[in-house]
Amino acid sequence: MSAASRASRKWVWLGTGLIAAGAGYLLYYGPGRKVVFEAKQPASPSQALSAPDALDPNAFRPFKLSDIKKHNHNTNTFTFAFDDPKAKYNGKTASCVVFKANINGKDVIRPYTPITRPNTIGQLEFVIKNYPQGTMSKYVHELKKGDTLEIKGPSK
Repeated sequence: MSAASRASRKWVWLGTGLIAAGAGYLLYYGPGRKVVFEAKQPASPSQALSAPDALDPNAFRPFKLSDIKKHNHNTNTFTFAFDDPKAKYNGKTASCVVFKANINGKDVIRPYTPITRPNTIGQLEFVIKNYPQGTMSKYVHELKKGDTLEIKGPSK
């Protein structure tokens, strides 16, 4: 088989794969169907300016776990409610916060990045995978609604 013939076949297979992927997308989502992500909307600019900050970058504060959404066998979204329902998340996109918990008599501190949009009022969300050797991730996955976790941040 010549090099030109092999190159021609490569493009045929690539085109066939792209057509199959497009057809699969249309079959799954359907034409015109929109993918919608559930999220609490960020506050309006006037609300955000007047709302107090829920987090403190210099001190840990306890936050109550208000909701757990299961994604698969080892990954969940954890929603923590602010004590003041009018308080806002004062972080920037991709800024991290720090979790603190007393696990087996030792204070364990780990950074996590929230998925909550900046200036969101009333809550803070995290997607956390449960790692078998992960001290904090196992601890968080064992929390139940109503339990509290100490959080500090956001870090710069």
